Amino acid sequence: MPSSIHGYITEQRNCEDIAMSLLVANATGAPPIWVKGKIHEIGSSEISSLKGHTERRDKCLNEFVSFYGTMPLVPTNVQAVDARLEWFW
Repeated sequence: MPSSIHGYITEQRNCEDIAMSLLVANATGAPPIWVKGKIHEIGSSEISSLKGHTERRDKCLNEFVSFYGTMPLVPTNVQAVDARLEWFW
């Protein structure tokens, strides 16, 4: 991971998930997959509901892309689902 991104995460205390997605995509050239699941927030309030959350994460993404000099993420529609709950036949 570029040290500039690591420093940004340390300073902002946010967007480590975005940074990891970009790191993997940059290293592999592979698209991400969507994994269906339940999210359980920890703490007294949900972080994604805080004022300015989306704007801060948009800024993270834009900063990280500028550090890489390109957009490492590639489009995809691949999904991973729990096969025990799906009917494939």
